[in-house]
Amino acid sequence: MFGSAVRAPMPAERAVRKLAELGAYGVNFHDSDVFGFEATDAEREERVGAFRKALEETGLVVTTATTNLFGHPVFKEGGFTANDREVRRFALAKVMRNLDLAADLGAKTYIFWGGREGSESGAAKDIRAALDRYAEPPPVARPRFDLRRYRAARGQPCRAGAGRDLETIQVGGGRTRPDDLAVNDQVQIGVEIEFVPERLGALQERGADCI
Repeated sequence: MFGSAVRAPMPAERAVRKLAELGAYGVNFHDSDVFGFEATDAEREERVGAFRKALEETGLVVTTATTNLFGHPVFKEGGFTANDREVRRFALAKVMRNLDLAADLGAKTYIFWGGREGSESGAAKDIRAALDRYAEPPPVARPRFDLRRYRAARGQPCRAGAGRDLETIQVGGGRTRPDDLAVNDQVQIGVEIEFVPERLGALQERGADCI
């Protein structure tokens, strides 16, 4: 998981076709399973197109999706909980972009998995501050995922690039502080956001388009 590659990358569409051959119902994916970390927009679209085509041809569905916030050295001290604010913002931008893809492909659940979040040493990070940081992204992502999923299901996908300006996002909200957490405990938390159509009422009432 954290070392360098030992095999050539497997195209995501090959995995889809093999899983279909074995009788699988669906797939889940990290963004890095479909396209590389340093992929250009053109390369990303080509890889996503091949993945989408394989899904359509085999009938497999995308059940869940998540973002790789642990494989690249930039995330050496976490993504959402990194001490560096710019790394945290980059992590959120990376999640938002893959969340768009997941919703457009029909995923009903998006997973925030803390593969490198928290700290292995009390000297490296304030654990309680890290938990506060980790609680911030889900409330920001949820309404966007709901709306994109709703539109995709009705054949009304959002225009390319919609909602990518993170300067307009107000991050705030909850606190998560287990009473029994020691300062040197490693924190690994998984958070799931599930598509809930009932939450769309308020968005529709104010005429929201793409977030």
